[in-house]
Amino acid sequence: MDNHYKQIELKEIQDISFSILKEVAEFCDENDIRYFLCGGTLLGSIRHKGFIPWDSDIDITMPRPDYSRFELLYSKKGKYRCTSLNVNSNNCYFSIARISNEGTELIDLNLPHAPRIGIHIDIFPIDGLNDDLKKATRFLNKQRFYLMLINNSLKPIFHKRKKLVRTVFAPFVSILSRIIITKNVMYAMLRKIEQDAQQCCYATSKYVTRTGSKYKFWLPHEIFRESVEVEFNGEFFKAPVGYHEYLTTLYGAYMNLPPEKDQKPSQLKAYWIKG
Repeated sequence: MDNHYKQIELKEIQDISFSILKEVAEFCDENDIRYFLCGGTLLGSIRHKGFIPWDSDIDITMPRPDYSRFELLYSKKGKYRCTSLNVNSNNCYFSIARISNEGTELIDLNLPHAPRIGIHIDIFPIDGLNDDLKKATRFLNKQRFYLMLINNSLKPIFHKRKKLVRTVFAPFVSILSRIIITKNVMYAMLRKIEQDAQQCCYATSKYVTRTGSKYKFWLPHEIFRESVEVEFNGEFFKAPVGYHEYLTTLYGAYMNLPPEKDQKPSQLKAYWIKG
């Protein structure tokens, strides 16, 4: 805590994240890199014209060929710090890229043992899937299992879950995960996810998925063939042309607000850090 000098509240986290999004979107447009708003950011854009009021996350996604170009170009020319398996990987515990403000530090209270980086946006690669959806499902199940083990190794040992049985067994899973998931093992698992994700050619695949996501889903490639402009915080960004099918797959009746008990911010703390 010695390097923290001021806590950052939700509205300011949103403002910092939005500044990163604007810069990344401009960079992508200048370099002919395809991107789309996704996840809760796309949901917020369509339902709220901006952030989901209790949320501060910003997620975008890129077809794998564009994602690979972005990593290389942005790490050399971008304004903010890029962290991924292939760039500045020392603090990487995820199979996506994160673009962060280095003057800040973000602490996820659900993952207290995770390496810390600044307030950031997440960038997910979109990868092709095997046309045989049984084989595609096996890949998605393996990816989720690897990511679950990694996350459990970073969680507190005693962590309340929604279901009693999970609360009882969670400490044993966390301890076992910490024993198994050394840093080298974690990187090997993340590399395996990335390697397996690129087995099918994105351009010719009938189905695609968002690699590195906690959601297990596949979508018709046509959803991402083109983009449309959508409003977010008074500015316009790219969304997949099939955003309705995408959001319905993830959230169901996505224009309906969740129950009030679920309208809670993520368990995050953010700070400005001393130079």
